[in-house]
Amino acid sequence: MEQTFYMIKPEAINSSNKIHSKISSQFKIIESLKIALTESDLELLAKYDLGYLQNPNLFETFKFFMRQDIVEVGILEKNNVIKEFQQMCGTLPKPSDNPKSSLRNIYGKPTEKYNGIQFFLNAIHKSQDKTEARHEINLFHQSLLKRTTLENCLELAKRVYDYGDKQAHPAYKENLSTIWTHHILPVVSYIKQLQTQYNFNLEETMIAGYFHDVGRIVGDDENHNTIGADYMADKLSHLEINQNKIDRIYDIILNHRGSVPTNRKTIESQILASADGMATIQLFPLVFYSSYSKHNLQILDGTQKAKHKLEKAWNKLLPKAKPYVEQTYNFLQNNFQLMENK
Repeated sequence: MEQTFYMIKPEAINSSNKIHSKISSQFKIIESLKIALTESDLELLAKYDLGYLQNPNLFETFKFFMRQDIVEVGILEKNNVIKEFQQMCGTLPKPSDNPKSSLRNIYGKPTEKYNGIQFFLNAIHKSQDKTEARHEINLFHQSLLKRTTLENCLELAKRVYDYGDKQAHPAYKENLSTIWTHHILPVVSYIKQLQTQYNFNLEETMIAGYFHDVGRIVGDDENHNTIGADYMADKLSHLEINQNKIDRIYDIILNHRGSVPTNRKTIESQILASADGMATIQLFPLVFYSSYSKHNLQILDGTQKAKHKLEKAWNKLLPKAKPYVEQTYNFLQNNFQLMENK
C-alpha cells in the first residue's frame, strides 16, 4: 500500500470536518491531528519547494498565511494514493483553476497579499511525489505527532506577538517582540518557579500565562482580560481541547488583573496574578515605557502612574511570591520617594 501526507490549511480549517469526511470516503486515514505549525515545521515542510527556498520573501509570505490558524495534518493509505489524492485536491495552485468538484476549488479562498506578494489560499496541501511524501510522513512521526498541548499553545500565543493586529496601539506594535521576551516569557518562568511553593495545575496556568495579555494586542487595555480569555478559548477549541479544561484556563486569565475587582477562587488564578505582578516589578522599565510612550504623560504624571502600577503589582502577590522580587520592589519604592521629595 502507498502512503501520502495531507494538510488542511488555516483558510479551510473551519471546514475540516467536511473535508475530513470527503477524504475518508475514498482513502484510509491512518493518523491525523490538529496542530499549530511552528516556523521550524514550516521550514521543514518547504524543504522540497524550490520557490520558497530561492525566494525568502515568498517563504515569509508562506509562513504568515500558514500561521493564521491551526492545521489538520495526517497520513493517507491506498494503492496509487499520491496520484488519486492529487486529483481529489486539484493540482493547480489557484483554487478557481481546478475542477469545480476538487477540494481546492470548493474550499479555497480568494488570493491575498502579504508584503506585496500574492499568495494562493488553496485549502489543501498534498505530497507531490514519493520523495516528498516520505519526507513529510517522517516529519509527522518524528515531530508533529509528539507535539504537546502546551507547545501548541505557546505557538498560538507567540503568533500574536510576531504579527500583531491592526487594532493594536502603536506603542505595542513597535515593541511586540520585547513584550514577548520581557513580560510574557518571564511571567511563565515565574509560574514555573512558584511550583516549588504552591500546589497547582502547572500546564493550565502556563497556558494562561502565554495568553493572558493577548487581549491588549488584539483588543484594548480596558477589557484585555476578557478579550484575551475569549481569544484563548477560540484557539483551543480549534485544537479540540476538552471544554472543561478551556473553561478553567478562561477563569485563570479572566481574573489575573490587579486594576479591576476579581474573584480569584482558584490557586491557579492567584498564581498567574502573582507571576504577572512579579514580572512587572522585576522588569519595571516596561512600565515606564508605557507611561511615557503609550500614555504620553509628562514626567511627574508618568511617575505617579508608574508608582501606582508598582503598588498594584505588589498587592496582588501571594505571600510566598513576594521574596522573589522584594529587593527590586523596595529599590523602586525608594526611588519614587526620592522623586516625590524633590
